[in-house]
Amino acid sequence: EALYGVVLGGPVTGGSRDITAERPTSIAEGGPISTIGLQRYGGDLYLGATTTLAASEVAVDGVLFGGLGSTKGGLNVFGNAILRQGTSRLSRLEVTGTAALAGHVTTDLDQVYGGRVTLAADVWLTGTMGSFPAGVDADGRRLGLMFSEPMTLDPKVFSGVGAFSVGGGGTTTLVTDIVTTAGQYYLDELLLQADVSLVAGSEGITFAGPVRSTGQELRTVTSGDTSFGDEVVVRKLDVAVGRTVIGVPAAKASVTIDSALAQSFAGDVLVIRPAVLTAGGGFSFGDAVTGPSSLSLRSDQTTLLRGPVSLGSLHTDAGGTTRLETGVVTTTDPNSLEFGDPVILTTDTVFDAGSGSLTFKSTVDGPFAVLAKSSGATTFAGPVGSQQQLASLTTDAGGST
Repeated sequence: EALYGVVLGGPVTGGSRDITAERPTSIAEGGPISTIGLQRYGGDLYLGATTTLAASEVAVDGVLFGGLGSTKGGLNVFGNAILRQGTSRLSRLEVTGTAALAGHVTTDLDQVYGGRVTLAADVWLTGTMGSFPAGVDADGRRLGLMFSEPMTLDPKVFSGVGAFSVGGGGTTTLVTDIVTTAGQYYLDELLLQADVSLVAGSEGITFAGPVRSTGQELRTVTSGDTSFGDEVVVRKLDVAVGRTVIGVPAAKASVTIDSALAQSFAGDVLVIRPAVLTAGGGFSFGDAVTGPSSLSLRSDQTTLLRGPVSLGSLHTDAGGTTRLETGVVTTTDPNSLEFGDPVILTTDTVFDAGSGSLTFKSTVDGPFAVLAKSSGATTFAGPVGSQQQLASLTTDAGGST
């Protein structure tokens, strides 16, 4: 009594009457506590074992604790539930009616919500599995789904979500488009089972784990960043709006992005960790490509660079062509700047490899001036101006040609 305020030691049947406990309450032996009316627990609620509460509505104003001492129990609510402060040390939660949540719910096992779930605050749900047959209405709040077993993120189930965070160690499957007003955070493996467009606000879209598909396309639209921290395998990739960041979060030492068709990046691209991009349909970089690390581009089609390039190193493979619509390509690492495929110029261009080598393994064409700068070796392994004569070609005083 001194510790918990109200102690309920065994079954309680209230008939049609309500139960109201204004002080912290302990249910020591699991109940059941059954009323036709309401049950309101004004303080924290402590469960000594797995407990059943049956009422038209069960409201817990404080924290729901699923254990006393070393014991840890679950809660079964037959009726509607209101949890205003979240849970602690709860093994399992099942609610047959509606559930209004204003605090984080953490369970060792699963969470089952038979009726519709509404959020009155930003809420993280953590456990092995979540079941929401009547859906979740987030009302613009943030929703975190941290479940260790696989789950499908369907907007028909999760509506009005301001921001999504999905993780917990399981695989998250997307079957249709996802739209949020804030951010989207995919912290574990993401599987596409349909062509998907992800639309988010200024917080951006983060893929911390691998992104895989069975031949589907991925499109992102955000006023923030689209960030890739692990491998990506899709049919087509289109970062239609916003900056792309490759290598954050740092799930791996390097990042690979593979697509059967094209890869398109409308905004800036920032390369934080070494990246290898492979695209069957070519590349389109609509703005600057920068960063301290290496970027390798592999495609049998056209690689289009429309903005300035400043990287640790840049390599293109022997297939396809590289079309430059920028006047500056700069790298800093040794053996840093290499074009394995033909280079087509559309403006006067400066290639600056710093102390590293500058290598053109194939042709260089276009009626524009070229300035090749390197204190290492500059190598032209293919014809220069054979298809379209250059306006001029200049190498600087450092290194050798």
